[in-house]
Amino acid sequence: MSTQPTPQGAAILLFGGEGLRPEMTGVWREALGDHAPGQVEAVLIPAGLAGDKASKQEYRIGVALGFLDALGVKAQAVSLTSVEDATDPALLATLSRAGLFYLPGGSVSSLVTLLNAGRAWAAILARALQGVPLVVSGGACVALGEVAFSPVRSAVPDPETLAFSAFRGLGLIPGCLLLPYFDQLAPAVLDHLRSVIPPGPLTMVGVPGLAALCWLDQAGPGWQVRGEASVVVMREQEEWTFAPGDTLPSVLVPAPLL
Repeated sequence: MSTQPTPQGAAILLFGGEGLRPEMTGVWREALGDHAPGQVEAVLIPAGLAGDKASKQEYRIGVALGFLDALGVKAQAVSLTSVEDATDPALLATLSRAGLFYLPGGSVSSLVTLLNAGRAWAAILARALQGVPLVVSGGACVALGEVAFSPVRSAVPDPETLAFSAFRGLGLIPGCLLLPYFDQLAPAVLDHLRSVIPPGPLTMVGVPGLAALCWLDQAGPGWQVRGEASVVVMREQEEWTFAPGDTLPSVLVPAPLL
């Protein structure tokens, strides 16, 4: 990744919950800008669904494709559920032509591993530098921070006993750890996360299920809050709340590192 400034036209949407909810349609339309229906060809990247049963993968992909179709966006899902997929030249060719990327939620560790296994993440960033929207929802947002985390066990009945491991994320937002579904996060879970993340300054960004954190150059510089809920930013012992329409100070949440 380069450290050059984010280019004019960049559009990055991070949905704190399911980005396909009707309440989020306006956020999608803002990112699509002036594109007429049928002009944008989207690529859905199901890397986070790699560990799911085939029937569940098919269902979630089908829901996403249906939502995008209703927006007037032509979309296809690529195969990216194995290291072999990640190194397939045909995948890179498809990514290099994409007019929008959508990463649904799922396993954070699978997402980070598979996007880093080949040149997929580099291809996505190259298109984002050209202004191609990158849309990420739910758990997939965790992967974009400098630090990411995932549960040690896939299914734990009691959230109070949920344990996490922390690891290096994709680093799109330097110095940050992203917390989607923040409104559903139990205090004990947040305390545990603080105990497992690496020492040093790190900004934790809580994005509730009905909120989105957006970098939209046409709306002005900075990460802006969209949706129907507020975003909470935490650093060391301090905490700030930003309502829909607010812009987060860059000293707290810096520009995306493309």
